[in-house]
Amino acid sequence: MYRVVKELQRKEPKKKILVDSEHGITTNEKIQTEIVKKFFQDQFHNEKEEMIKEVKPMRMQRAFTSTEIEKAVKRLKARKVQE
Repeated sequence: MYRVVKELQRKEPKKKILVDSEHGITTNEKIQTEIVKKFFQDQFHNEKEEMIKEVKPMRMQRAFTSTEIEKAVKRLKARKVQE
């Protein structure tokens, strides 16, 4: 998604991008933006998708150990951004 937005908002001279829609191929930037916007809205706001069941909180069977916590913290500091 970010690559599409970056490509559409690039400041340097653009090469023509062809976006295929149900009405055909277009090079008009405003129409392209609307097509891409509609596509991602349909992907993330799909009414037909099942709702995720709500899970009630429950007690852990076994608590985290201090070693497990230290190991997780070190891993976070090393990468800074989780992939």
